[in-house]
Amino acid sequence: MQQNTTYINMAVLVKKPLIPVFKVAIQEEQRRVKETEGDYWFAYYDDIELAEDGSLYFDDYNRKWVDEEDFYEFIARYAKAKSYIIGYGETYGDYWKIEFNGKGNWQRFVTKWIKAED
Repeated sequence: MQQNTTYINMAVLVKKPLIPVFKVAIQEEQRRVKETEGDYWFAYYDDIELAEDGSLYFDDYNRKWVDEEDFYEFIARYAKAKSYIIGYGETYGDYWKIEFNGKGNWQRFVTKWIKAED
């Protein structure tokens, strides 16, 4: 299990017709966290909030990022196309982007350093 302190920048929108379903799904995951006394992957993300416009946000964007694939799979079911999460890790060059395609899938992108033109 990877565990890094990561600063998160995200622009994830839940598809409008799925907002009520997503709210129920969040409550279900939060219930599982309580049942397992925090020993469940969603415990790292249970401060996630849903704004009226369907955008997701956290109480704290500087956080431990653990079992992230489970989180991406969970979010991908509800996210609009081109929604994304960008992470800035503890080490120089540890930048990544997760992009959701709006069809239940996600892709990871990492930085590639190229020489700037003079």
